[in-house]
Parts: sequence; C-alpha cells; structure tokens
Amino acid sequence: MLSLSLLPFLLLFGNINCLLSIIVFLQKSMRKNPIGLYFLSSTICNMIFINTMITGTILYFGFHIDPTGNILILCQIQFYIAFVTSILSSSFLVLASIYRFIISSSYYSMHRFSSHSMAIKFVLSVTTFWCIIHIHLFIFVIKSNEANSVFYCVFQAGTYELLIILYEFIINDVLTPALIILFSLQTILNVRHVMVNPISRLHSIDRQLVNIMLSQCFTFVSFRLPFLIYLIFDHIIKASVEKLSYGKINIVLFYLSLLCIYIPYCSFFFVNLISYSFRAEFIRLTKRFIHRSLRQIRKRKRHRHNQVFPLDIMQRRAPNRNSFAIE
Repeated sequence: MLSLSLLPFLLLFGNINCLLSIIVFLQKSMRKNPIGLYFLSSTICNMIFINTMITGTILYFGFHIDPTGNILILCQIQFYIAFVTSILSSSFLVLASIYRFIISSSYYSMHRFSSHSMAIKFVLSVTTFWCIIHIHLFIFVIKSNEANSVFYCVFQAGTYELLIILYEFIINDVLTPALIILFSLQTILNVRHVMVNPISRLHSIDRQLVNIMLSQCFTFVSFRLPFLIYLIFDHIIKASVEKLSYGKINIVLFYLSLLCIYIPYCSFFFVNLISYSFRAEFIRLTKRFIHRSLRQIRKRKRHRHNQVFPLDIMQRRAPNRNSFAIE
C-alpha cells in the first residue's frame, strides 16, 4: 500500500526538488562558480538515482513487476547505476567542501585548483574513477540460487557481501561525512584567520558554513544508517547455521531501509536553501517567472480584447486623425 501512495509522492517530490535545484545552479551566476558546478553535478546524480531506484521499487513492491524482467544484465546495470550515482553525489559534496577550504586558504599556490576549468577536470576525473571502481558489480551481482528468494539478483554470498557492507559503512557513512566536516571546520578557521575586523560578518559566514555542513552530514548519515543496519542483519541471518524463515520480515526491513535511503536524495533542495546565495537566486528566479507570467496574461487579455472589439477601437482612433487633418 505504501508503494502505491508514499513512494510515488516521494518520486514526484524528489524530481521537483532536483529540477528546481538544477534550474538554480544552471544560472550564469551559479554555473560559473566551481561550487555551483559541484552542487549541480551532485543534484544530477541524485535525480538519476531516485528515478532509477524509486521507479524500480514502485514497480516491484507496488505492482509485483520486476523492472529488470528477470534479465541478469539489466539487474546488474540497476545495481551499478545505484552505487555509482550514490557515491558520486557524496563525492561532489566533498569536492565542494575542499573548494571552500582552498579559496579560504592563505596559501595562494593552492588557489590554482579553485578555477572553473579545474572544477570540470575534477568532476570528470572523479566520475571516471568511480565508474571504473564499480565494474566489479557486473561480476559479483549474481542470480539468486535460493528457491524462496525475494529478489532475482543478489550480491555473491560470503566475503564479497561482507566487503560491500564494509564499503557502505566506511566510504558512505564514515569517510564522506568526516571529510565534509574536516574541510568545513578548516574553512571556518581560515576565514577567522584571514578576516581582520568585521565580527558580525564573520559570525554570519561561520553560521552559514556550519548550517550547510551539519545539515548535509546529518541528513545524509542519519537516513543511510537503516540501510546499513539492514545489510548487517541480512548478512548475519544468511550466515547463521539455522536459517530462520524471515521472508516477510526481510521484505519489510528492506523496503523501510530503502525508503529511508531515498529521502536525502529527494530533499537536498531544502538543504541548499540554507545557503543565502542559493536562496537569493531562487527568489530572483521565482519573481522573474511570476512577472513574466503576469506580463503574458496581460498581453493575452489585450489581444483578446482587440479581437472582440475591433470597430470600437477604430472609431476611437478615427476622430483623432480627423482633428489632426483639420488643423
């Protein structure tokens, strides 16, 4: 029931959030800023992730349709897209934190890494790196051999499954938040060292950086923990000597953990609103859209009025031309 009500809403909500963020980050003032490029890349990855995974979850749990059609290569591609876009989204946030640190550093030799061209190179390099690293999914994501298995393809049981759990925990739940916090705190220290006197502005910058940092880390980590707990629980049950009959429980736990993991990818627009520059750009775009819509409505009304009352307009203009002729 939740698959037919909550997940479609989450899919629509996530797409609207991502589209609004992409529109803002594509503006000239944001697009030419390296940090805007990093957030744009992260948002695109979020959009690919939610459309790949949430759509598949709705079809599977809501309509009992396997979106991969029980074809192993399609199932492997789905796993591959999910893992790559997930790690890329968090990697671009780390790059954004590193960029904040570089531009606030007093070592000017580091500033050459803060240009827009270098940001493009970093985005392409990181994307290529993670795409290559995750090729192993096409080898170790296999067809399930269990007769009562809920899913068509699973991770290869044993060492590989344990490595995936450790990978999820170390890379996504420990290393990524730690790097974001580390570079954000170092940025605040650099700002305090560089800025001389304006205390009120200093506090404002500190507060903005801390709010963005804590919001991103808290949202990302807190909603990923249930999925990590599920992976550990599932691995322990499969490795136990007496395998319990936990088919229905497994489905519920897997579904709830997926639901939690989708939320951060659908809500980063509201996290970005904490940033003053993002909020100001969004308000400016909203006002421009409203003014343009109102102008088009007024233009349509005038055009409709001219079509309905053409003779009245001609009669009102005729005396003016005659009066000029008499003069």
